[in-house]
Amino acid sequence: GALPATLTINQDGTGLMTAEGLGEAPIEGITFDGNAMSFDAAVDVQGQSLVLEFNGEVSGDSVSGAFGSDFGDFAVTGTRQ
Repeated sequence: GALPATLTINQDGTGLMTAEGLGEAPIEGITFDGNAMSFDAAVDVQGQSLVLEFNGEVSGDSVSGAFGSDFGDFAVTGTRQ
């Protein structure tokens, strides 16, 4: 199901992902190539660390893509706040 999350991305290439039930996770390795964006976030899921690898595209105030994980890909869509 849907898992609302907030991504805060800073100009210096750092960031933070906040999601209900997952808490906060630092975002690392944020890269942009034209409209393409990618980064990694390590989240704590029931006491185990899970690395999520995001690959997506920014278009205006929208972002879409997917988080890749050991359990498969999770589609992501979002809007700039």
